[in-house]
Amino acid sequence: MGIKNSHFKKDQIREVFTDYKPIFYLSISFLTGVISGGASNFGSALIKGSGSSGTETTSLQMPTGAIEFAFIFGAGVLAVLVKEVRCLIFCLLFILGLCGLIGIATIPLKKKWALVGCTWLEALVGCSIIHAWIFLNANVAGSTKRQLLMYNWCKYCFTRQKPRYISGIIGLSVCYASLIIIGILYRFCLMWEYRQRNKKYGVPATENKADSIVKCFQDDTDKENIGF
Repeated sequence: MGIKNSHFKKDQIREVFTDYKPIFYLSISFLTGVISGGASNFGSALIKGSGSSGTETTSLQMPTGAIEFAFIFGAGVLAVLVKEVRCLIFCLLFILGLCGLIGIATIPLKKKWALVGCTWLEALVGCSIIHAWIFLNANVAGSTKRQLLMYNWCKYCFTRQKPRYISGIIGLSVCYASLIIIGILYRFCLMWEYRQRNKKYGVPATENKADSIVKCFQDDTDKENIGF
């Protein structure tokens, strides 16, 4: 990605408002913020609502860290080893989380372990958030441009609807479904952009890759550097 440039560049600010990709980044940031806040804030309430005590609820939440670590590591390795799968992994992780929400809304309360397993799937949002950070770092060049796109939000849920928290589940489900669609659209938009660039300038030759890397160190943005 080159090196950080401390100079604030006006042309990079203008590029933020003329590029389509910031719409994806802001949408992903907002929706993952809603999901992250919801999953962390009422995950314990959902487990407690299925009949667990306070101590048992805390114990049942402990495996989520290990699950999240395993998926973050596995998804990261897969994204490095296999080309052009980051958007697909991003969508798959949200599909698993959406399945967990559907389970929480439909599985009978007496089936505690099935419900607990569904709440564990909500921890996978952390893996998707990290992939979303990588979207920004991997597909945006230019220090000023990248800094302007660092945003995040959080939302909360209502306790009056326990033990199912249906409005929270509906809201989170909409966020999950939206993120899956956004991930797919983002992939197709990048593919379109690369095709258009190759059509205009030709497929970058191997010997030109060094020039592209040099331009990254000159703080060229992803639009200015045709070999990006």
